[in-house]
Amino acid sequence: MSSLNASSKRPQTLSSTSGPVGQKQVLSMDAWESTILLEGRQLESITAWKKQSDENPLPLKFEEEHIAPSSRPGTPLRALKQREGSIRPSSRPGTPVLNATVNARGRHSLHPVNPIHTPQQFHDWFALIERSIQHSQESHFRTHLSQLTSHLDKFQDLNETLDRVDGQVIQMLSAWKSVEDGGRSLQEASEQLVEEKNRLVQVTDAISARLAYFQELERATRMLNHPGDDLVLQPDFLIMVERVDICLEFLQSHRNYREADIYILRFQQCLIRAMSLIKIFFTASIRTLSSEVERHLAEKTTSTLSITHSLYSKFASLATQMAPLLSEFERRAIIHPSDLQSLLDECQATYLATRKTLLTPRILTEVKGLDPAHSEIVELTRTGCGYLRQLCEDEFTLYRRFFSSGEERLYRYLETLCDFLYDDLRPRILHEQRINVLCEVCTVLQALMVIGNDIQGDEEDDAEERESVVPETPKEVTDSSRMQKLHIAPLLQMILQDAQTRLVFKAQAIVQSDVRLHVPTEDDLRYPEKLIQYRTARAERQKARADAEEDAQSDDDQETIEQRRSWYPSVGKAAWIMGMLQEFVKPAIFRDIAQEAIAFSREALEVASQRIAAKDTPSAKVDAKLFLIHHLLILKDLTTEVDFNAGKPDTEQLPSTSEGIFGIPLFRPVALLGGLASLGVPKLLSGAETPLNIDQELKLVCERLISDCVSAATLPVRTFVQRSSAYLNTFTTAPLNEKSDLLSQDFATPEQALETNREFKRVCEQEVRTWISRVRLFLDDERTVSALVSPLQHQIVEEYALFRGLLTGRYGQELLLETYTEMGLMNELRQWLA
Repeated sequence: MSSLNASSKRPQTLSSTSGPVGQKQVLSMDAWESTILLEGRQLESITAWKKQSDENPLPLKFEEEHIAPSSRPGTPLRALKQREGSIRPSSRPGTPVLNATVNARGRHSLHPVNPIHTPQQFHDWFALIERSIQHSQESHFRTHLSQLTSHLDKFQDLNETLDRVDGQVIQMLSAWKSVEDGGRSLQEASEQLVEEKNRLVQVTDAISARLAYFQELERATRMLNHPGDDLVLQPDFLIMVERVDICLEFLQSHRNYREADIYILRFQQCLIRAMSLIKIFFTASIRTLSSEVERHLAEKTTSTLSITHSLYSKFASLATQMAPLLSEFERRAIIHPSDLQSLLDECQATYLATRKTLLTPRILTEVKGLDPAHSEIVELTRTGCGYLRQLCEDEFTLYRRFFSSGEERLYRYLETLCDFLYDDLRPRILHEQRINVLCEVCTVLQALMVIGNDIQGDEEDDAEERESVVPETPKEVTDSSRMQKLHIAPLLQMILQDAQTRLVFKAQAIVQSDVRLHVPTEDDLRYPEKLIQYRTARAERQKARADAEEDAQSDDDQETIEQRRSWYPSVGKAAWIMGMLQEFVKPAIFRDIAQEAIAFSREALEVASQRIAAKDTPSAKVDAKLFLIHHLLILKDLTTEVDFNAGKPDTEQLPSTSEGIFGIPLFRPVALLGGLASLGVPKLLSGAETPLNIDQELKLVCERLISDCVSAATLPVRTFVQRSSAYLNTFTTAPLNEKSDLLSQDFATPEQALETNREFKRVCEQEVRTWISRVRLFLDDERTVSALVSPLQHQIVEEYALFRGLLTGRYGQELLLETYTEMGLMNELRQWLA
């Protein structure tokens, strides 16, 4: 039991079990073996040990050849077996004699030592025999018990051995955990040391990197102290400048560093000193080259090609050498304008002053060769401005090879070059009296400006195409900025403004003298004879052109000139002035002058119309109105070329006269003289919708013209109706008496009514035919004539309808059959107006 208790104290297995809270888990044997790495020989030993453990031999004490002595008293059977083994066991239970042991004297142990004499001795001996027999019968139980006891002892020993092994394993596990904890602590400590080492390395590198910015000051100072004027040409110079720039930028962004402000100041001094060396070298190079070119130009045998080479090729060679330095100079001047811009300005000023000194004698010679005092002003403008444009382009291109900034200073320099010609050209322009010459001067200047813009636009398009195909590198971006072209317009704008100003003043003077203050002569008022002459000449020219097949363009120009000769002089002069100014002055100024010219033309037309109406001819009044309509249409056509309503929203634009003043775009189907709505004749725009109220005035004149013709054509019937109406209005009694009373009057008899109807037909036909012939003499556009004819027809029909209505109900049916119906009169009018 002690062995069982002992074995129960030992853990059943080495598997991991869950112990109480706070205790560590016990590893199983498999988990323990999986964590231990053994060598080959160790694995072989374990395998051999396992193999031997599979065989379970009996304990040595149960083997006959190895019977170990026992500490307990032996049994008789055991004593017999301990003999030499000569006696083999029997198949049946042995007798006491056989099973008894033999002592040293050769006697059996159960044999009495002394003879038995008494019953008591026999009983004792018999009791001994019984005990021996009983002992012999229980020997296999005792043997089995002995075996069990031996096994228990062996198991107890084995249990104790396992307890010791388990304790050792626990100790090994505890030691392993201790080693593992120690290794982990060592690993963590090592990792901390590595991290600390890396941090220190990073700190060291960071300190070294930051110290490099401070240490660069010494190297830069040492290089700048190097003697020699060609220091700026050394390859390391621009590298040093770049490093100084980087250090300066770094320190300006880290002003919290110790002594950062001091180093910033010193680096700025180094940068200023480096840029000063570039300025000194550039200035010296420019002046040396200038002296060389001046000596070469002073030679009398110098050719034009040689002069061009000296003025541009040599400077271009210097630009190739100086461009990298000046580019870096300009880039840093943008970043540090307060420190470096003045130095850059000195370089640019020195360059431009040198160029002006070299070019001034040449420009004066060229201008003198143009002979400004005697040359025609247009040719002088074309030649002189063309020369200056080319000169400015060459100077601009050369300047861009040196600098990419300073555009304002460059244009001021180019303006001073242009002043040599402008000083001679401006007085000629300001005193020019011929307006056509001034227009030609403006044309030349605008053409030169447009040519420059076209060239620049083409080159910019090419540059965009190249950029879209090949991406630019920073170097290419810098070069592309140097490829900007000259804007010639600002240079020519001054002389163009002078010409435009003179053109405006001269135009205003002509408007005042030839339009507003024009005094008409008898020839000016000779209408419609002048129109007849123009149309006759036009027909002859068209026939001649059809026969000779002349150039249509030149013939159209001649047609325009001849047409304007048929206009009233004030209108023709206004049209001429507007045509001259339209392309050469600003739109706002042109609108003012055009509005003034058209307004004065209208006033002149009113005066001329009154003069024509005062003539002693039968058609004077009609001719005056048609004269006014004809020229108002011309003025309206002129207004279509001028945007008088510029800047006003939702303004309806005026159509050209080529579509007819009564064309569809200009009119709406509303009434003119109360009768145009039924005819579908569109109306003119109201005076509030068009400038100068030309449309309103044209409408009123057309109304008067149609009203005069209607009054003359319907005079007989209108007189009859007026007298009859006046007579009927004097009666307020029965209508039957009115009928008999009206027919009894001399002016209202049926015969007189028939005579009135015949007189109306004769007068209406005569007046209408005369009127339409005069209209066609003044108005050449058949659509315009048709627009006037339609309201005339309806007015006459309405007037006659009043006469016929008066006859209805008061005169007989026979009389009404002699009069016109509305449709019949309309057909008669169409024939008379055809």
